[in-house]
Amino acid sequence: MDVVGKEMMEKFKGYRDDRLRPLAEWLAKKKVTATHVTSLSLVSALTAVWFLFSDFYLFTLFAVLHLFFDALDGVVARVYSKNMERENLSGWYYDSITDSLFTLLILVKAGIFLGDYVAFLAAGLFFFSAVICYTSKFEAPMAFYRTVAVIVVFLATLPGFPQKVNLLTLGVLVGGATSLYILAKQLQWYLKKRIRS
Repeated sequence: MDVVGKEMMEKFKGYRDDRLRPLAEWLAKKKVTATHVTSLSLVSALTAVWFLFSDFYLFTLFAVLHLFFDALDGVVARVYSKNMERENLSGWYYDSITDSLFTLLILVKAGIFLGDYVAFLAAGLFFFSAVICYTSKFEAPMAFYRTVAVIVVFLATLPGFPQKVNLLTLGVLVGGATSLYILAKQLQWYLKKRIRS
């Protein structure tokens, strides 16, 4: 990510954290941990996928809840740890795997809906790149495009939206191409690491 993109993301995260901190502090007083919030995020993600392509409004509700809980869990973790560094490695993995699982299931469900093996191929590429990232303890490059996937399927399932199948197919192709690109970047990262050692 370029410097401008990183600065924008940091500003957005700061803004988001400022808005969510009072709720996170209240939850911490009630002994609600970041792991509890991540579990709510996971349940919301799984429920959203369940309703994907069958009930637009319930899919949207649970997808938004997932995104909200995903934003909140990091703030709760920082309230507990009282610093802005990566909090707990197991919590970091749990949160990241929850996000990746949501993306993976969206791709699989899109494949079922479209009846197209390309979505399953895109899901496989994403899964493989995620496994490499996790086994490298987040050192290998990775593209997490869960939010973009949610936006694409939101639009593709929006009642009255034209070209639903075309948009969904384009989203799957872009997701697969992104994962393929990341796999190439991970190979490059691995080769550079081998040369240095």
